[in-house]
Amino acid sequence: MSILFIWEHYFPEIGWLERSTERLAIWLQEFYKKKVIVLTSTFPWEPKQSNRNWVDIVRFWEFWKMDDESVKKWIESVREEHWEIEVISMFWIWDNADNRYWNAIFEDKTPAALKIWTSWDTKVKGIDTQALKKFDWHLCQNPWIEDELLEYWIEKEKIFSIRNGLDIDNWVESSPSQNNAKKKLWISEWTYVISWIWRFVKRKNFDLLIRGYIQFYNEYKWTKKPLLLLQWSDFWQSDWVETELRTQLKTLPDDSYKLLEASENTEIALSASDVFVTLWDREGAPNIILEAQALWKPTI
Repeated sequence: MSILFIWEHYFPEIGWLERSTERLAIWLQEFYKKKVIVLTSTFPWEPKQSNRNWVDIVRFWEFWKMDDESVKKWIESVREEHWEIEVISMFWIWDNADNRYWNAIFEDKTPAALKIWTSWDTKVKGIDTQALKKFDWHLCQNPWIEDELLEYWIEKEKIFSIRNGLDIDNWVESSPSQNNAKKKLWISEWTYVISWIWRFVKRKNFDLLIRGYIQFYNEYKWTKKPLLLLQWSDFWQSDWVETELRTQLKTLPDDSYKLLEASENTEIALSASDVFVTLWDREGAPNIILEAQALWKPTI
């Protein structure tokens, strides 16, 4: 018996949301003692089927193509090829267009749970509250969302609390020492590592970072041996941005920067760092900053 967890963003994409969805999948498995299968979107270089942290990952679709018929097909395909599904769980609602495939879930007759992200999901995004009532459970990340659901006459017995917060203690314990992290990345222990880990969406001023790093590199290349450590994940969504960034990187000496694959563990990159730098267009306290500070990394 298994839990089918449907969400388009999953590892190895980098970001707080992907971290939250991965933690939720692991939590579902540990709490219910059931096998969890994540039905998610395709990702470059990732196989159709894989396993991470004992969670099975099946990649089928690009999320913008979701509709009732395609979701029915994917659920049946999972059933036929792999597992017997006991519960279906979904994470988040992006906007009211995203409930267009809910009918496929309800018609399937399998008990279903919905993880609601913020109060905006219900108050602002035009979600059909009658459809919300059809779910067997609601997983809420804070008390305000729980109160909202009660206002919509969702039975209290259907509402469960599950927080998205980072497990900082576990994060710190699982992260390697700086020297060990540098060894894993084939970086000299004498190198001064400046890490930059991000998604392209809602980021800005890439040229500012490159110019600033060039100035730093030229000033300290003989003493600190600087290295710019870069890692990003959503390159296929922002081809022109990636092209521009790669053009700028070519102005740097080859040994002055290192580009990691998206599937590399971010804790290794952060652990290897002497300082963490990021440039955001909107987010004030993303997980990656909290994680960097938990490892006592100076953050710019």
